[in-house]
Amino acid sequence: MSGQNTSAYDVQPDALTLPFWTAAKDGRFILPQCRACGRFHFYPRAQCPYCASDDLTWIDAKTGGSIVSCTTVSRAPAPAFEADIPYTLAVVETADGPCLFGRIIGSPNPKVGDKVEIGFEAAGNYPRVVFRTGG
Repeated sequence: MSGQNTSAYDVQPDALTLPFWTAAKDGRFILPQCRACGRFHFYPRAQCPYCASDDLTWIDAKTGGSIVSCTTVSRAPAPAFEADIPYTLAVVETADGPCLFGRIIGSPNPKVGDKVEIGFEAAGNYPRVVFRTGG
């Protein structure tokens, strides 16, 4: 990466995660699903965490979810993030089951149980996951 412009938000996809990031660039939210047991999971892996099958596929997922946990960051963890302060991070349980981590946008005071819409916004070389609240 020497000589290239990089961002603190850059991700380096591997073979397992590349489908997720490629779909994100198109504004699509997809999740891996096991063809054997039918369950969704996240983070992407080579085998289903529920039945150990390696018969997996990527499916367009529901974009709804609800906040399981959230916190507002008021002190930047590194200088690259200072311009973003304050921001709120959350764990969201998706309508399809798996939990994701990302930023809350929309509401200044999100709380556990709030409904969100899963989406993406530009950041680095791939979009980042964001959760839009109704507020």
